[in-house]
Amino acid sequence: MKDKHSYLKYAALGDSLTVGVGASLFAPSFVSYYARFIERNLCSPVRINVYAKSGIETGDVLEIVKTEALHEKINEANIITLSAGANDLINASRTFESTGNNEELMQSLKECRENIDHIMDVIKELKSNCGQPYMIRLLNLYNPFPDIQFADKWIHLFNRALNGFDDGHLIRVADIYSAFKGKEAELLSVDKVHPNDRGYQLIAKCLNDLGYEGIT
Repeated sequence: MKDKHSYLKYAALGDSLTVGVGASLFAPSFVSYYARFIERNLCSPVRINVYAKSGIETGDVLEIVKTEALHEKINEANIITLSAGANDLINASRTFESTGNNEELMQSLKECRENIDHIMDVIKELKSNCGQPYMIRLLNLYNPFPDIQFADKWIHLFNRALNGFDDGHLIRVADIYSAFKGKEAELLSVDKVHPNDRGYQLIAKCLNDLGYEGIT
């Protein structure tokens, strides 16, 4: 039981989804919505630290995670969320459309998966002796291009690799893909790529539905 002066530390790592691109003016990303779920469910205030940048790929997220100054924050965090991979898909899709080269698409997927592996290796190493309760939540990818066949194939392969990190305990993967499937028109913003306010609220709900094993 936490005393009234204590709080949970939440480190949100990632790309434009963590930043909240697509949300209406002054509306939060999923991070703030999720923090509210945590506060209500665990009756503890949450302090949020966001380490994310719009438009970055998994390799850029890896560089952020590897930053020495961030290691203490990751080590101290009770909650860590990670969103990465969407921009890899978008950029790979544009390359494929211009070249028609499926090899480049598969190479992009390979590099993306390797980057996620390295990101998780860094996080797990930092948490190995942290001495405090924690949980890690990963977001899989929804498909903003449901009418493009290769995009869905790419996402399925990426999400399947991501599921390999889910240990059913400390590390869980939120199934954003299934939550958004067939509802893209109502959950995506005007750019047809990023979530709108309802989309971010749904992402937070998917995270909340995974429960809080690890910190309860």
